[in-house]
Amino acid sequence: MRAGNLRATRAVVISDIHLANGQPDMVSNPVVLTQFINQLPSLFPVDTQINEKLELIIAGDFIDYLNIQEYSAWTVDPAQAVRKLADVTDRSQFAPVFDALAQHIQRGHRLTILLGNHDVELALPQVQDALLCRLGASPHEVLYVMDGRAYRLGSARIEHGNRYDDANANDWTGLRAIVSALSRNESPTVDLEISAGSKLVIKVVNPLKDTYPFVNLLQPVGEILLLLLLEFEPSLAWQVDMLGRLLNSKRLAERNKLGQQPGATRNVSAQADAAREVPDDELLTLFGDTYRQLHSQASKNVAAGDVLSLLVRPGRDGLAAYFERQAPVPIERLRKIRAALKRIIDNDKTDNLDIADGPCGAAAKRLLQSSEVQAVVMGHTHLPRYYRCDDGVYLNSGTWIDRLRIPHRVLAEGAERELEAYLRDLKEDRRSPCPPTCAELRIDETGAVRASALHEVLLSQSNVALRTLKGATS
Repeated sequence: MRAGNLRATRAVVISDIHLANGQPDMVSNPVVLTQFINQLPSLFPVDTQINEKLELIIAGDFIDYLNIQEYSAWTVDPAQAVRKLADVTDRSQFAPVFDALAQHIQRGHRLTILLGNHDVELALPQVQDALLCRLGASPHEVLYVMDGRAYRLGSARIEHGNRYDDANANDWTGLRAIVSALSRNESPTVDLEISAGSKLVIKVVNPLKDTYPFVNLLQPVGEILLLLLLEFEPSLAWQVDMLGRLLNSKRLAERNKLGQQPGATRNVSAQADAAREVPDDELLTLFGDTYRQLHSQASKNVAAGDVLSLLVRPGRDGLAAYFERQAPVPIERLRKIRAALKRIIDNDKTDNLDIADGPCGAAAKRLLQSSEVQAVVMGHTHLPRYYRCDDGVYLNSGTWIDRLRIPHRVLAEGAERELEAYLRDLKEDRRSPCPPTCAELRIDETGAVRASALHEVLLSQSNVALRTLKGATS
């Protein structure tokens, strides 16, 4: 079904950029992003014979408000939210990114920005005005899609994907009421329900970044990461009950494994009816009482005090202390860390591009069953995907953060000291990140998706180049 007048579009989708000012940066080389935006017209040349337009779509988690100091799970005050935005857009390393976006608009190309779960504040009218001002753009030159809709581009549907992750779903009902009030300079009369995922970032991940600068680069943020952090810093053990309550809310992410349409969005992380998980025998053997204690909180909600930051006091038995003393880490401890890291790799499936895994993949397959939908593009998981089936194609645009690829060699039996050396490198923030990725769609004037591809973005001297991982659009 064709809606309105369409034009042929060459759409480039990026997501999960996570620009912020919290240290260390999740994006250590923003030059790649800047050059990518600057070179879009040459990387993705349009067909002038059919008047094809170039459109850049940022599909959520553009500005990482959870990682902007002073850390907060939700910044409701518009003036403070605008100041935080300026702290990112005016940073010397990120200012060229926004200059490149401004030039993209000045060239007459399209820019569309979708809302994720780390940049909910971008829905605030005052923040949108400030971003438009920074880009030198009018409201008619930048399209914001920030009310829970999927972006409909012909027969393609593009969204962030956190809608299908109950631990990170946005409280659209509360957000719409808040935005409605602020658009009139009224004081909002409702509070936003903060997701469990946001609480985990503020409560657990951010306080540990100074000591372990790589923690916010590890995915997923859940049980395995908590066990890993407890091995890094045993001083957290006295707060394990709180960690268990946060973990229970995080389990909501697994409740919608089939990617079904969510119900009401109020109280997005307050439910305690997530299915009780079957204990993992290997983790139970390795982690013992710590694992049991985490699961003892399985039916308890997040308490009000759990939204406060952890009081992290790295102790002499912490991994960082061993490194500073140049002392060898006990072998048994390295074996536990290896077990946790292996589980992270198992959940990652980085090299399996052609699968539709997790709730996002399941939701995409469901959406593709509609005769009106040929392509679904999401982000959120940080895992690039290109899955084609009889109904159409699902792409995940991946991420631009320094996503870590843990080498399998350090996780082999007997390689504990090699693992220790790898952890020392991570502690010193010596990273070997995966290249960023982007998705591409070519949509004709009828709205049909004619081609699609998933690309890796590589920096060569001062220019970027594309390496097509799956699909083709030329």
